[in-house]
Amino acid sequence: MQIVRDNEQLDEVFIELDMINFIKRNSEESKRIQFSLDNPQLKDYVLKRTPEILPEIVSVKIRKHANVLLISAGSPSVSIEVQKSIQRAVEISYVSWAEVISELETTRKTWGEDPGLLANLGYYYFRNENRPKARATLEKAIVEGYETPEAFFHLALVYYYEHDLDQALSRAETALTLRTAFLKAE
Repeated sequence: MQIVRDNEQLDEVFIELDMINFIKRNSEESKRIQFSLDNPQLKDYVLKRTPEILPEIVSVKIRKHANVLLISAGSPSVSIEVQKSIQRAVEISYVSWAEVISELETTRKTWGEDPGLLANLGYYYFRNENRPKARATLEKAIVEGYETPEAFFHLALVYYYEHDLDQALSRAETALTLRTAFLKAE
């Protein structure tokens, strides 16, 4: 696939990207040039989307070479967009669980697997009676670091309705341990 016609057009593209602060030239060695992304929102977008677009082995190699962890992405704008989506989901939850799930899945595809987003998505899957999806999503949110009483409480409900009472009890006990003023856990 040809992106530019010749080296002159390539130089023009690099200058334009550099002027709008998307890239910064790190080094130049003959025909091999290294760049870095200077725009934090674009960097976060690339970090969040790389695992979804590229094969896992390539994605891991890129992050390792760039010395970044997936969890390190988190510019304020990404968090703001995720929170806006969660708020929209709450507002439309009175209309349809399917619309809420669609809203949150779209956000997930756009901004990546934010743990708070996953926890909310897991809850709405539970409300929509898709317990296997709810369980997997809530478990992933917890693994990603979203260890809140609400997440454990919702996961306990999923296990309870799946008749796995040992797992339900375990998650409910964790919710009780983590709670501050979260009365639903009791």
